[in-house]
Amino acid sequence: MKSGLGSGIGIAALVLALGGCDQVRDLINMPDESASNAADTSIAVNVSTPTVGDKPVATAAPADPALAGQIATAAAELNQRTPMTVDQITTLTGVRSQGTEIVYEMAISQDIPSAQMETIRQTAQAGNQANLCRDPNAGRLIRMGASMSHYYTDPSGDRFETHVTACPPA
Repeated sequence: MKSGLGSGIGIAALVLALGGCDQVRDLINMPDESASNAADTSIAVNVSTPTVGDKPVATAAPADPALAGQIATAAAELNQRTPMTVDQITTLTGVRSQGTEIVYEMAISQDIPSAQMETIRQTAQAGNQANLCRDPNAGRLIRMGASMSHYYTDPSGDRFETHVTACPPA
């Protein structure tokens, strides 16, 4: 397994991790009765994501100091570009690394109705999983042992997370 990120992967792969935000925006703007159907239109990816209860959790990848160092450098570079508008209601407010995990802090400008929170989380999880694994650079980074987590917070402080810890073989 190759441990170097190679040219062009650093920031490009990290920015790609913002792909699930469109689904969040669309769901927040949906009427309550439509939100229950949102999961039916999500992209399904057959990847096993570890869970605690019904919440996905990041798992510790084997320590790879070289990968962790490259992720830290790329995350720090992207963090210098924050805040970054992702879409009409989502702003990337910070990026950090924790070992081989890349953590994205996302601010949503609209309150998320409690009744829609789980549907929105599931849709964002599916969107992030599909977008990251489909992209050759981000997918390769995850297959090398990286993981990507998104922490979404609305104006009232309600929060949900998504975690992409694995992709199917390329």
